[in-house]
Amino acid sequence: TPPPMTLGPLFFSAQADGLWVLGQATLAGNAPVEGVQVQVDLLDEQGQVVASQQTSLLQDLVQPGQRAVFVVHFPGPVPTFARYQAHVVRALPGHEASYALDLVLQNVLMERSGEHVITLSGQVLNPTEQTVDQIRITAALLNQEGQVVAARRVSASPPQLPPGQQGYFAVALIPLAEPVTDYQLTAQGIPEDSK
Repeated sequence: TPPPMTLGPLFFSAQADGLWVLGQATLAGNAPVEGVQVQVDLLDEQGQVVASQQTSLLQDLVQPGQRAVFVVHFPGPVPTFARYQAHVVRALPGHEASYALDLVLQNVLMERSGEHVITLSGQVLNPTEQTVDQIRITAALLNQEGQVVAARRVSASPPQLPPGQQGYFAVALIPLAEPVTDYQLTAQGIPEDSK
């Protein structure tokens, strides 16, 4: 049985390549989860499913109370639908020892790069006593309603940090709607001794 997770608020954007749905999943339980998959169904006026897609959260491990971002893409012509439903279809017990969760993001700068691109950049610090590998940054831009309007995951530079060392990150995002009023950043990696 999937753990209690709240999905939303969802943001819908019809683009030339199809329909994009962005949202957040908040873990209400008291134990971490990983491998979370979310399903979004588009329904007609009679409640029949006209399109359905599944996706994974952009971050691997979700801790209690944490919000994790997901992006769903319905390719091709945008289907006509009257309402939608979203739910978690899979979530596995999370093994916190397999992840480096104490990485620190600092000196974060949000700036516009041209007319349509917003870049989030900064430093990532490894405060632990072990080398951390495969460091990835999940970034999201939020509008004034708290909806995700852009999201992406990138590797830090360098992707491996020895104890006490710091690296850098830069994420270029194109928001699907303006104005952008806030952002959300999460850093995760894998301790070298857990691989």
